[in-house]
Amino acid sequence: MPIICNKEENIFVIQTKNSSYVIEKNKDNSLTEVYWGTRVSRVEDFPTADEVIDIYYDADRESRCQVRCEYCSWGNRFYREPCIKVTFDDGVRDCELRYDAHKISDDKNELTLFLTDTHYKISVRLIYRIYPDLDFIDKRAIVKNTGDKPITVENLMSGCVYLPDNREYYKTILSTSWAKEYTIERTPVEYGKTVIESRSLYSNSSYYPYFAIDDGRATEDSGEVWFGAVRWSGNYKLCIERLRSSPVYITAGLNDFDFSYPLESGDEIDSPVFTVGYTKEGFGAASRMFHTLQREYLLPKKFADKPLPVLYNAYAALGFDISAEKLLPLAEKAADLGVEMFVIDDGWFENRNDDTGGLGDWQTDKVKFPNGLGEVIDKVNGLGMKFGIWIEPEMVSLDSKLYREHPNWIFGFDNREKELSRSQLTLNLAKTEVKDYIIKILDDLLSNNNIEYLKWDSNRLVSQVGWHDAPIEKQRTYQYKYIKNLYEIFDFINKKFPNVIIENCASGGWRADLSMSEYCSRINRSDNQDPRDEIFLHEGFTLVNMSKLAGGGGHIHKSPNYINNRYAPLQFKAYAGMLGSLAIGYDLNDIDDDEYGRIKEYVAMHKKQRHIIQNGTMYKIASPRENKYAVYSYVSEDKSEALMFVFGLNISFREKLPFLKFKGLDGGAVYEIENGHRMSGEGLMNVGVYTELSGDYDSKRIYIKKI
Repeated sequence: MPIICNKEENIFVIQTKNSSYVIEKNKDNSLTEVYWGTRVSRVEDFPTADEVIDIYYDADRESRCQVRCEYCSWGNRFYREPCIKVTFDDGVRDCELRYDAHKISDDKNELTLFLTDTHYKISVRLIYRIYPDLDFIDKRAIVKNTGDKPITVENLMSGCVYLPDNREYYKTILSTSWAKEYTIERTPVEYGKTVIESRSLYSNSSYYPYFAIDDGRATEDSGEVWFGAVRWSGNYKLCIERLRSSPVYITAGLNDFDFSYPLESGDEIDSPVFTVGYTKEGFGAASRMFHTLQREYLLPKKFADKPLPVLYNAYAALGFDISAEKLLPLAEKAADLGVEMFVIDDGWFENRNDDTGGLGDWQTDKVKFPNGLGEVIDKVNGLGMKFGIWIEPEMVSLDSKLYREHPNWIFGFDNREKELSRSQLTLNLAKTEVKDYIIKILDDLLSNNNIEYLKWDSNRLVSQVGWHDAPIEKQRTYQYKYIKNLYEIFDFINKKFPNVIIENCASGGWRADLSMSEYCSRINRSDNQDPRDEIFLHEGFTLVNMSKLAGGGGHIHKSPNYINNRYAPLQFKAYAGMLGSLAIGYDLNDIDDDEYGRIKEYVAMHKKQRHIIQNGTMYKIASPRENKYAVYSYVSEDKSEALMFVFGLNISFREKLPFLKFKGLDGGAVYEIENGHRMSGEGLMNVGVYTELSGDYDSKRIYIKKI
């Protein structure tokens, strides 16, 4: 049983494969988190609420910051970051939540705790989903107005967690900026508050919604790690607080910045999912838990277990200058290379010869495509490839029919000059009519054309978030309703067009959060195609996301790269691209025969091995942050095959690499290396293999197979 309710002791025990999470119901019906850590089977062994208070606590005198409140409301002498803050119709802004009831759904592995206020008609349902084969718990909260008077929600967190004892800890977070996404930062948890958040309506524009905390001794392969991620693609907030008198306290959920949500009688609002996990096997185990979560529970089922196709985007060759005439010979070359998905990018629709016009109309340009898209799609399909297309539905150009007909569909303030970015404005997707328009556009496009890939882009941060026609009290609901409607659109596509792969682009990684993997089978990791940078990007990206999802930032591109003007050997670029979902970024109209032939060989190589990378288990053998080289390995699910990629980054003085040890193999089996040498799984994991790198940007690929 993953959920145990002990009525005599008044505790709820959530058991995962290797962890326990315990909540105690106190005499006043408040709830306290008393334990989160290594699994303990005997209920009587867990501490009590009084025992986990870090200092002497006088309930009549002290603040409640020392109490490990399971879902903390603002008020009642609680001064830390609250999980919920509301204003009632009479102006009272203090909320006192108490346990009312619970429900255990064994078939769903869910525990629901029902809380009510001691005076006002408001209910909060705390929902815990358990993954018994993993060590994850999903936390979310649903707030409902059960009375007949309005309530305004001003802060809504999904939940909170506490770390054991008041000891020293280190936090790991992922900072991000364009072309430098997923930068790993590990620093001490200082006294005070660390806030990780987004205010741009994009989850990953400044920080990834993720945390990991350890005591400073955890490594890739060992040590206790408490970790989690907010499954939300918009404005989130994740706070890590440390006071001298209380434990480290972590809250996560909706960002309360520029947010309020009125609830009329019977209305409710639900928080994002806050997924938290625990392991005592280091950061690597935490990452692999996330990967399994995506593969087994989150990804669209149609593509969860399937390798993603090798992709070519025609923008590399043509930019905006696309037409049926220019695309068809390019498609022939792509097909000969072994490409499986041919994608046309920006510029296919009317009034779109540069980035200043046309967004919002989405009608095929009849000059560029006199016979419609069907002619190109049929040709592409006839060459054995599937067809994909770029779209940016959340944006609109001033020079568009849509804007001229619906100027009130954008974010903006009537008395302010419009803030253009990339010559475009953001549609207010919080509006139902905007959502319905986008659904109709996509329905028509996908119903009338054999399109099997959508590159969903979104290229500007939101600003001037005024909501035309909305009353003042509802203006600040935009950030919540926008993301909910975005998810509804994705859900519509996946249900009606299950054969369509959605690539979440968002200007190169602005929305790479865990929630997007519930709707999108490929994620544009970054616009940075520099192969050396890719090695670092991949390490941070895969702290949470499967290698399989890594789209952008995984291209074989022509040197020099436009990011750093860096040259790199083709093999290095190809192996770096193989770490994720391979794409070709060359202008196939301007490529010499030798390079063309070698790319063709690498594509064929990738197809033979991608099942290991995309659906296998990933191990980080050597970090590029800690070494002059980087090593990533992948082991097939049945442990019959494995791959290791080695990348030289800063090799000097003819330095030799240490023997490289595989992980996750069958120790009792014998494996054959591609060079014919045979070793046991035990030997490969404990002795390792010898390989040489000739210097910077040299790279090696090591394939082994069980015999």
